[in-house]
Amino acid sequence: MNHTSVERKLKTDIIQKNIVRKQLEKKMSQVTRYTHQREKATSNRWHKRHATTINRLQGEIAELREQLNPLNADLEARIKAEMEFSEEEVEAFRAQYQQEHAEMIAARQRVDAIQSDLEETQSEESPAGESTDTASDSEASEEIHQKEAELARAERAMKEKDVEEVQREIESEEKDKVFFTRELRRIIAEREIYG
Repeated sequence: MNHTSVERKLKTDIIQKNIVRKQLEKKMSQVTRYTHQREKATSNRWHKRHATTINRLQGEIAELREQLNPLNADLEARIKAEMEFSEEEVEAFRAQYQQEHAEMIAARQRVDAIQSDLEETQSEESPAGESTDTASDSEASEEIHQKEAELARAERAMKEKDVEEVQREIESEEKDKVFFTRELRRIIAEREIYG
């Protein structure tokens, strides 16, 4: 959800690295295609053209490899550092979630208790048609207002515990962890293939 600037920069750099990798793959595929065409060429002119194109593409491939290898090394170190931080962050969010969830349950129980007390107080109040003592009437009315105010405070406290937000943040961190793990595997594979 709320990604830090470090996470955003890291993901942007991963995207840029993947763009370089895709360009490299495209150039390698072109080399393969031109090599097959050169082998099938019957005239010297086409043979030389394909050979020139292959040499040019191989030079571009070398340049892309020179860009990709340092990017992979840099990203691997940064992803590992972010994943360590992310693990600590997830555990902190889980602890916060458990605490806020317990507080929300306690607040809900308090709201329910206050509502039942309020209903009892209102039912004890005499029906509107009967004449009663004005002093006891005002005491009952004051007690009802106090309980309603206490109920409102308890409901506000319950709403302040944003358990869902913490749960969404935990899910986001877990998705990031999966994303970074997948990217680390890709980096290892790229080192083997293009290294």
